[in-house]
Amino acid sequence: MTADADRHRPSVSSTEGAPVVRVGLMVPCYIDMFYPQVGVATLELLEKLGVEVDYPFDQTCCGQPMANSGAFTQAKATEELLVRNFADYEYIVAPSGSCVHHIRNKFTAAKDSPGRRHVSSQVRDLPEFLCDVLRVQEFPWAEFPHEVALHVSCSAIRGLCEQSMSERPNDPWFSKPRSLLEKVKGISIADFDRPDECCGFGGTFAVTEEAVSAAIGNDKLDRIAATGARYAVFIRLLTRSATGERITQYTSHFAGPRDGAEMHVVLVDNGRTQRLADERFWRSLKCIRCAACMNTCPVYRRSGGLSYGSTYMGPIGIIMMPTFDIQRHSELPFASTINGSCTNVCPVQINIHEQIYQWREEMNAKGEFSTTKKAAMKVADKVLSHPEAYRMATEAGKAALDVLPHFAIYNRLNAWGRHRDLPSPGAETFHQWYSRNRGSTHPRDALPRETTTSTHGADDGHT
Repeated sequence: MTADADRHRPSVSSTEGAPVVRVGLMVPCYIDMFYPQVGVATLELLEKLGVEVDYPFDQTCCGQPMANSGAFTQAKATEELLVRNFADYEYIVAPSGSCVHHIRNKFTAAKDSPGRRHVSSQVRDLPEFLCDVLRVQEFPWAEFPHEVALHVSCSAIRGLCEQSMSERPNDPWFSKPRSLLEKVKGISIADFDRPDECCGFGGTFAVTEEAVSAAIGNDKLDRIAATGARYAVFIRLLTRSATGERITQYTSHFAGPRDGAEMHVVLVDNGRTQRLADERFWRSLKCIRCAACMNTCPVYRRSGGLSYGSTYMGPIGIIMMPTFDIQRHSELPFASTINGSCTNVCPVQINIHEQIYQWREEMNAKGEFSTTKKAAMKVADKVLSHPEAYRMATEAGKAALDVLPHFAIYNRLNAWGRHRDLPSPGAETFHQWYSRNRGSTHPRDALPRETTTSTHGADDGHT
């Protein structure tokens, strides 16, 4: 067992006698409106475990919708609002792996400050907090005599290391979310044939490629089961990563020209020198064309190579083709859920999913966003960075979904709704529930304004 794997295994030590932990509860915008019961359950669970929980009233969003679309400038104000709301808390807890992953690893639009660094280092997904900070070993009151299927998000798996990855079969198996569920009396967990397979959401991808996104999700649901110059080195990598074979059948070897003849080697640059000089993207030139990233990519496997409209297909094509023609291939970086499995299987360790994310920012910087997308990001910036505007928008959106007829919601203007139903909003938002049940005073009023630091040294290795 490696030290890294051991570090991420759930601890089972007792929480008895532990000091009181004070956390700020972050309720993501989609949970606030569509799944308020998740926020309520998170709050009540933490309180039952002896945690002192505050809910900052002025919170809106983590900024991920804009940043995930490449609109980093538009994410700045929303990210800084989150910092102001949560910089005073010892820990920030959220029931959302993707939001926590964004805050911890991609929170770069906000101005660098001690508050931002504290928030990024002390934010925790709920399973992380229960396993690594509270070290919960039992839920003596919990009983659920039913079979459930557990889907752990790509962000939680590859971004937060909450579960081992099927594309790395030699790593010891572990799952923090599953270890917690197994502590519930009577529960039975059904297995997917590939438990960490992407569900097809991927934020922006779910809107720009809504048909493929919905199909990937349906594929996963259908597969619930009870079963769970020294180039020779690169040739071996190429075949084993591509097809699992020991030797390739299509590698050509040249020993030199015939007597009296000449051999010419022509190197076609085609933008590669320019790519080599770019610190963010030069690693893509290490590609040996093994296609391992395509084999693991849920989008490529569902949509096929022709859908990319380019010579290089799949994840590697997404980061290669904009180098040659940025205008023609400006939409390619958005044809990905950025689930991270392509990076994990790459035999030459190209950071593929990180480059896809960076290419989205580059498309915005180069003016390759459509007029519609620019307008949408500006609206998101204005709404999500102002708590009053956010509350008005969520309440208006909920009211509209409650009363509008089907044809008014599911039309060509609603990309998400062309291939699946929108979730039904809750009877009230989490914010409304909290105001009604816990009072409307701002819970941060009694907190000191300076940033606090963690007193739980056992968790320092998980930041």
